[in-house]
Amino acid sequence: MALDPTFPLPTGLVDCAAYAAGARAADVALDDIGRTLESGDGFVWMGLFEPEQALLQRVQQQFH
Repeated sequence: MALDPTFPLPTGLVDCAAYAAGARAADVALDDIGRTLESGDGFVWMGLFEPEQALLQRVQQQFH
């Protein structure tokens, strides 16, 4: 069972979390992925299920 995030997830995004030292560290809002990755201490995992084009574009913006 996935953890309940403290913020709503957009349709198509099942889960989004930061991992550090091999363990889940925190839930991450879609628009915070870029800032979370800047720390360089781990990675962000996103579970996508039948994402629409608009969601994929939002995800892409986090890597520019």
